Amino acid sequence: MLATRHISSLRNGFLNKQASLSSRCRFVRPPRVSAARYVLRGDRKRLICQSSATEGNSAEAEPGRLSCNHVMVTVFDVADHLAEGSMQALNTAADLASKDTSKVTVVVVGSKDGSNENGMSQRIAGINEFLINRGCSNFEVLEKLSSENHSALIGDVADDIDADMVVMSTYSVHEHSVDANLLAEFVPCPMLMLP
Repeated sequence: MLATRHISSLRNGFLNKQASLSSRCRFVRPPRVSAARYVLRGDRKRLICQSSATEGNSAEAEPGRLSCNHVMVTVFDVADHLAEGSMQALNTAADLASKDTSKVTVVVVGSKDGSNENGMSQRIAGINEFLINRGCSNFEVLEKLSSENHSALIGDVADDIDADMVVMSTYSVHEHSVDANLLAEFVPCPMLMLP
């Protein structure tokens, strides 16, 4: 008898606590997620990528696909020809640009000592030819010379040209041309690193 009275008082106490909690708690609806992605850099907030479904021609846009207005590709190759990873990065940027008619900026990073000046001009000519063959009409190729800290250079160029996305090969990280942790710190927009 005493045990049943104790159990019923525990059950009543639990039910009272549950009722008081439910009167204090309410369902909070999660905020609506916008299709636009913003990044806060310094004092300004700028749009980096916007879903193509929110644009005016939503009938032909694929839902959930991001579109970028300015894609930056970085190339760190030291040979006269482009490596497979750099070609893959250029190919991806050309595909993004052809679907969204966006601008592609290719940044070719070379050493400051000028030891491979002829190879640099061959790479730039190869990049121009490749992008023209892929149907990119709105592109530019920049040549940047640097002796060290290529990660900060990539971040500065991406900020200067107002890039929406940076595409690069992981080859540069494996060869220690750039530091992935510093890239995450300096680059103000999303990065796509291809193997």
